Amino acid sequence: VSLHSLYTEVNCPPAVADDRVYVSSYLYTFCVDPDQDEIIWRTPELEGIRGSPVVRNGSVYIAALRGPDGNSGSESSQRQPVVLSLSTTTGEVQWRYDIDASVRSPPAVTNDTVFMNAENALHAIDPAMGEPRYTIEHPVETIQYGIPVATSDAVYVIIREEEKAQLVS
Repeated sequence: VSLHSLYTEVNCPPAVADDRVYVSSYLYTFCVDPDQDEIIWRTPELEGIRGSPVVRNGSVYIAALRGPDGNSGSESSQRQPVVLSLSTTTGEVQWRYDIDASVRSPPAVTNDTVFMNAENALHAIDPAMGEPRYTIEHPVETIQYGIPVATSDAVYVIIREEEKAQLVS
């Protein structure tokens, strides 16, 4: 599938699972069948998709500045960042998790938790239902926060205040 046929600029690496390729741009996430050279599904228009999609156990997880129901105005203060779980088969939203602070990266996903690092806290989300498991407030006021990295035992994030960075687990 040519990038031109995706209708938008792709700005991050794709994810590959079960003979499908999942690609995100700033506005859309796509599922592509590379053997048939066709787009299987495309999300409704979102805004500010953050990084590559993450595929795990039949779901595609993405983070965006605004969800698919258009709950955002043109002012950045009116945006509602979200984590979305999409069906790998249809692209339909399985659940949405609203976040009350800015997000800049994709989520990290293990078999039992979706982790989203936001400006003010690390969010742990149930991957099946989209319900919060817990939230850990950052120990400092952050000016920069990184992509979470998760294992079956821990999750690690880097946060930075002024000139000091911290690795938090």
